[in-house]
Amino acid sequence: MAENNKTYYLHNDCVSEIKKIFSDVPLSELDDDALVNNLLERSVSVLQVIDHAMFYFVAVNFIGGSVDESYELDGCCQLALEDLCCEGEYPFKLTKSLTLLWLCKRLCRTMCTVSQTLSFLYHLNYLKCIYLHQYLIGDERSPKLKSEFQDIIDVCEECLDPTHTTEDVIQYLMLSSYLSAFYYEYEASKTFASRCAQYLNIDVKFCGVLGKCTRFQEKEVANLTVKVNRVVESKDNKTSGNSPLPQIIPLSDDVLLNSVVFSTMEEQSILSNTEQSFILLLCELHRRHYPRDDLTEQQCLAYINTVIRAVYPDSENEIKSSSSWPIATETLFRRSLLEHNSVRKTERALSQLEELSCQFKRTSPSFSERSPSSFFLSRMPSIWTLQVST
Repeated sequence: MAENNKTYYLHNDCVSEIKKIFSDVPLSELDDDALVNNLLERSVSVLQVIDHAMFYFVAVNFIGGSVDESYELDGCCQLALEDLCCEGEYPFKLTKSLTLLWLCKRLCRTMCTVSQTLSFLYHLNYLKCIYLHQYLIGDERSPKLKSEFQDIIDVCEECLDPTHTTEDVIQYLMLSSYLSAFYYEYEASKTFASRCAQYLNIDVKFCGVLGKCTRFQEKEVANLTVKVNRVVESKDNKTSGNSPLPQIIPLSDDVLLNSVVFSTMEEQSILSNTEQSFILLLCELHRRHYPRDDLTEQQCLAYINTVIRAVYPDSENEIKSSSSWPIATETLFRRSLLEHNSVRKTERALSQLEELSCQFKRTSPSFSERSPSSFFLSRMPSIWTLQVST
């Protein structure tokens, strides 16, 4: 098999391929170099193995949809657990298929040092591994993972060039911006976010717009929202789309509206998946950079509600932006964590979290229909995070 960047989305096929490839490979006995050599000698694409393993790991822990079972590489569970331990912190105990993430890190770590033509792609995949690894550790910042992250950035900055796809570059910039903020490197985080905005040709700013929050409100008041200005019109804007999305829970209140109805705002812009993801990234950076108070929460909700209005418009007359399952899940999850300023909104938040948790085990839509390619554009919560939040 020739090396390429083809991604496999049918996760049951992914695990079948992994079983076939490693059925007679003593993984626990091979060091990283020997493991890679074993694959290359059999003409197995290392990049495809990483894709298979990573997407199955994401399927059983984050996205769901026709998930059959967790799969672990034979004889590697304890070895993976010890290898992924950072400063005494072990990965979350409910994590499934942990050995697949361990395999991805091993392969990426080795290929980053030996591959020249695909150096950026291997480092990008290694960056994804670090994001997932840190997620499993929790809010404890790992100096080891931070050091690995910094090493990856140093290399990626040197090998960035116009030959890389815009999607890969944006994933790199978004992941780097988020992880920089997570590790308290706020200036670096802002720089990555600014570069991402330049790639997307957009400018996102707060603004105040007159509108109504209740059904019987006579006088309009100023409400905080976010305005998206484009330097160049996006080529991937889509108005509708057949991608299934999580169910949004309505407010079901006789007085409060589902969302603010703006009267003087210009027509809502169509937001592409990457633009939605970028707005949510700005929300996360804002949350981490400013004190946790009512003002910060309202500003974060302004980001979130901008995406919700684009993806889940209240009126059939409004233009609907296409989105993806991971991005929409993150959006609804973040709103549910912040909206608790009324009894009805608290009830909606709890019902929404329950719905997001229940959707994981449903067989429809399937994993391949849940836009797994958008996963690393989002900060989608894991199934156990959703279960703890309900």
